[in-house]
Amino acid sequence: MTAGPLCLLIVRRVWRTVNPPSASSRPTAPAAPPKSVSSPLTYAAMFFAVLSVILGSWIWSGMLEPTPVPIFSILGSALLGTLLAIPVRKHPRGKTALMIGSINLAIWLLLMAGWGAQVKPARAQIHTRIFEADAKLVDELVPGPTRKPGQMQDSEPQAAPLNAPRRAAQTAEISTEVFARLLKDVANPPGVLDEQIREGTWWPKVATSSHYMRHGKVAGGGNLDGFLGLRREKGVLQLRVEYNGMHGMNSAYQIVKIIWEGSVPPPEAARVFFIPVSRTDGTARYLVIAVEVGHGTENGTTNLRICTVI
Repeated sequence: MTAGPLCLLIVRRVWRTVNPPSASSRPTAPAAPPKSVSSPLTYAAMFFAVLSVILGSWIWSGMLEPTPVPIFSILGSALLGTLLAIPVRKHPRGKTALMIGSINLAIWLLLMAGWGAQVKPARAQIHTRIFEADAKLVDELVPGPTRKPGQMQDSEPQAAPLNAPRRAAQTAEISTEVFARLLKDVANPPGVLDEQIREGTWWPKVATSSHYMRHGKVAGGGNLDGFLGLRREKGVLQLRVEYNGMHGMNSAYQIVKIIWEGSVPPPEAARVFFIPVSRTDGTARYLVIAVEVGHGTENGTTNLRICTVI
C-alpha cells in the first residue's frame, strides 16, 4: 500500500516549503520582490483549496451523495489549489492555501486507499414481474393499512398526457407465501404481462423497460420504463425502484408512476407495488409490480427464492 508513504512525502514537502530553514543555517539570498497581497493567484489557490474542504464536508454530512463526480472533484480542487499556491507560497494566503490543499489531498489518498482495500464489487439478481390481480384477493392478503405510498413525497409531479387518469401507487413487503397466493390469479387472462431477471449492480442505476400487448378476451397493453438500483447506505442494503408509463387492460389507459427507495426485501419476501385499475365492465383489479432481490452470491449461486405459479 503506497498511499501512506505518499501522504507522508506530501506533508513533509509542504512542511519544508512553508517552514524554510533559518537565515543562520544558509546563505542569505537577495529578497524577491513581493507580489501584491491581492494577487489573483492567491485568491484562486484559496478558492480551490476551500472548495475541496466544502465538498468533503458536504459528502461527510450526507448533504451530497458520494457519487464519482463530487468525490473526484475533491481531488481535483485540492490538487489545483496546491499547484496554484506553490508560486505564491511566500504570502500568508498562499501559504494557507498550500497547507489546506495538501492536507486535503493526503486525506483523500488515505481514504481512497482504505476504501479500495475494503470494498469489493457486489452484485445481486433482481427479479421483476408485472401482472394483474383481483382487487378482493389483494385487499384480503395485503390489507390497505399495511401498505405505504409508492411514490416518495419529494418526487416531482408529472403531467398526465392525453388526459389519461392516474391513481396513486401503494407498496408493501410481503412474504413468499402471500406472493404465491397472488400469483395463482395469474392463471387467468391476461397472465404475467412481463417477467425479467437481471444482474443488478450498485449505483449507478440499471435501466429497465417493459412493453406488453394482449389480444383476445382481455385486450390491451402497456409500457413501463424506469430504473432499478442497489446501494449500501449506512451499512444497510437499499433498493431504488422507478417506473413511468401507462397501462390498460379492457380499460382506458392510465398513468403509472413509482418512485420508491428503501431497504431491500429479504430472500423470503418481495417488494410489491399495487396500482388500482378498473375495467370497462366495472371489475376492480390491481396492476402488480413485484421486485425480488438476491443478496449477493454464495458458492456461485445467487440466494434468490423465486416464486412460481402453482
